[in-house]
Amino acid sequence: MKHLLLLITIVITTSFAFGQTTNTATQNNKELERVLMQLQREQDEAEIKRDMAKLERIFTDDQFATYPMGNIQTKTQYINSLKERTPSKTDQIKYDDVRVNTYGNTAIVNYVVTFSNSSEKDTPPRKYRNTVVWVKQGNDWKTAATHASAFLTPINRSVAKVDPKILDTYVGEYESAPNQVLTITRENDKLMGRFPNAQKAIELLPENETTFYVKQAPPNVLIFVKDNNGKVSHILYRLISNETKSKKIK
Repeated sequence: MKHLLLLITIVITTSFAFGQTTNTATQNNKELERVLMQLQREQDEAEIKRDMAKLERIFTDDQFATYPMGNIQTKTQYINSLKERTPSKTDQIKYDDVRVNTYGNTAIVNYVVTFSNSSEKDTPPRKYRNTVVWVKQGNDWKTAATHASAFLTPINRSVAKVDPKILDTYVGEYESAPNQVLTITRENDKLMGRFPNAQKAIELLPENETTFYVKQAPPNVLIFVKDNNGKVSHILYRLISNETKSKKIK
């Protein structure tokens, strides 16, 4: 009987200790999730406000990001391209379905983020599922890698008929920042665009003779701009409230 009571006591004590350990681990994970998502919000807001100093602090030196078009940017490339953009009008950021896995000083965070602009009610919000790798360096958590996948929404725009001779004038290379080159080519009657660091080109559909768009993606619009001599000088690349100028270099 004494042996049975001793066994029951051991089982109860072990179960209680295990429960406390599990609860502590859960609480720690929730706290880390709160910390990392706060840092993520600070990063997203720093991008909108063009706070380069904060972005420099949040990213590791060898940080890189993979975007929905398949292109990759290093930390330096990203910050340089950000300097070329017009200020964003995004004023609402929403995070959903956050998941965090930790491995010592490394954490992998997956979540859904929605960017929108309350003053542009006719413009659909940008919605992505992102995976971010955070690493702890000293006392600070920093972003080491990011992968963004866009929620694809078909864009209901008409497709115009454009003379292939006009398309030929758009063919070339356009640079938005050092080593950030958008390559435009023509395949038969189609205009194709290969975004910086992307492995393959995608079709650009004409809305009119100067404005082209990507069909299934967040609203990506490319506008070919001519100089006073009638020659194409640059592209304005618009993504919701962001606009980047890419100068024709070839």
